[in-house]
Amino acid sequence: MKRTDFSSELCSLAQTLNIVGEWWTWLIIRDIQLGVSTFGAIQTHLKISKKVLTDRLTTLLDAEIIQIKEPGKPRSGYELTTKGLELTPIMRLMIQWGDKWIYDNQGPVTFVHNSCGHEARGTLVCDVCGEPMSSTDCTAHPNAELAQQWREYGLKVPER
Repeated sequence: MKRTDFSSELCSLAQTLNIVGEWWTWLIIRDIQLGVSTFGAIQTHLKISKKVLTDRLTTLLDAEIIQIKEPGKPRSGYELTTKGLELTPIMRLMIQWGDKWIYDNQGPVTFVHNSCGHEARGTLVCDVCGEPMSSTDCTAHPNAELAQQWREYGLKVPER
């Protein structure tokens, strides 16, 4: 099945989903972060077809989310780039959501903060005031181009 291409959308979420919007992608990122980093190891661990794995790895390489550990050295494996590492808090929040809503707060993995040794729960906080943010604590304010699109769709554009 052909995926919808969001490359013409003026939306950071749509653009991000163009790269990491397929569920295999997140499992590959998870595995690479955990150290399952060679093509064969990822394929065996995820039970994913060679074609799908090749496609996903190519997308991640092209987007500079992963890189080959030792270029020119066959089977050296993959590692997350700085760009890829910035996806790991998102992955942890998705895991935390699954722990709460699928595993009744008894998920199979616990994250421990290395600095203090305590269990770490992800929380979005404002980078200016440090206050925790919930889904109702923020309002999206589009730039001028997107505001025009919103008006055309009949969406309300908030005042600043």
